[in-house]
Amino acid sequence: MAPDYDLYLTNEKFSYKPFTGPLEETLPVLKAEKRTILSIQDILKKRLEHKLSDQQITSSWSDNCFVTSDVLIRAPYGDAKLVLDALNVLDFKYGDQTLGLRNLICETPYDSIEGVPFTKDDVKRYFNANPLSKNEVKSNPIWKVLARDQGLLDEYVDHVYKKVIDLNDLDNLIEGENMLSVYGLDDRFFNNSTFVVLPWLIGQDTDTYKTGISVNIHLNEEHTIIGRL
Repeated sequence: MAPDYDLYLTNEKFSYKPFTGPLEETLPVLKAEKRTILSIQDILKKRLEHKLSDQQITSSWSDNCFVTSDVLIRAPYGDAKLVLDALNVLDFKYGDQTLGLRNLICETPYDSIEGVPFTKDDVKRYFNANPLSKNEVKSNPIWKVLARDQGLLDEYVDHVYKKVIDLNDLDNLIEGENMLSVYGLDDRFFNNSTFVVLPWLIGQDTDTYKTGISVNIHLNEEHTIIGRL
């Protein structure tokens, strides 16, 4: 699959190489080229780094959604682990279609995987797409793990909320406060025998209804993923 150069991520064209398409097609290409898939933390840093860059570069980072290397692994009994950089290091296979969609299946023994555990009750509590205030995002355990650095998370949240004010989109800020939500799991796509690997997707930071993070990502849907040399 050819890279999508409609995205201008850097002046050094081949340092960061975006691919757009079904993940079942793009992931093997990225691995074959020995590229490292960017994480949520990487995306946050790049958006802040380029917020005052050339408009094409700023827009490419801020106005697009990206699938990342970080994943949630959902156990058959409902518990889950948030695993950083898993797409770069774990073994997985492609699962069968469920309701026309496909997921990655983890082949690494679940108990041996290092990650942040979430109980079934935690999953119900935090993966629900509920509106989050500015302070709630900064203290949200999922955002905190994915950002890996509280200072980075605080700066990014302040950046997103400031953009909303600058865009005069105060109705969404005051009434909805639904920016940076954590979008939940769709139980229709799970069964009682597999450990499903769900890559994290981060939304735009310029659209109040698409700024959040989600794990409702499937292999045969089209997404953009970025590989770094």
